[in-house]
Amino acid sequence: MKKGKKSNIRHALRRLKRELRQLVGKIVKIELFLTRGNFDGVTEEHQELIREQLGHMDAYRDLLSERIELLTADIPAKNPPKK
Repeated sequence: MKKGKKSNIRHALRRLKRELRQLVGKIVKIELFLTRGNFDGVTEEHQELIREQLGHMDAYRDLLSERIELLTADIPAKNPPKK
């Protein structure tokens, strides 16, 4: 693998991992909000939309995780075993 391509993959991995961390943080906040059940001023319609949003965020988290896994497999070990 060319050095430039490996560098691009590593850069993409860093970006995806950062995005995943941020997304997980947001998911945790929404889950806490929903489990606490303090919905003062939040209509039933908004609560349902928040639950739907959470489902989409969970799916996006899974997709990001899969992309990270695939890209990680594309980077050869730093010191490949000698034959």
